[in-house]
Amino acid sequence: MSRSGGSEGGWLTTFADLMTLLFCFFVLLTTLSTQPKNCGELEQFLKNNKDKFSKYELRSTKLSCIVSLPQDFLFRSGDAVLKKGAYEALSPLFFQILKIPEHKSD
Repeated sequence: MSRSGGSEGGWLTTFADLMTLLFCFFVLLTTLSTQPKNCGELEQFLKNNKDKFSKYELRSTKLSCIVSLPQDFLFRSGDAVLKKGAYEALSPLFFQILKIPEHKSD
């Protein structure tokens, strides 16, 4: 009795295609469902403390909030070491950043 070759594994190709398509679907679903970061509380904090953080720039991206401070706020000209008061000035900002929720449940 002779067997015809190649007919036993036909389902495996179909199954592999199905798994690949399901994987692509869930990757797209996860990518498109990402919520943009809400930087409202941080922006309000920076506005309320305008005297300390006078020349800040706050940018919001899909995954993060970016706070840019001028270099003269943290460093002396030509120096790579933080100014003495930089740690004390940055600590309230640091604790405010820690309050930003990373994930919100629906």
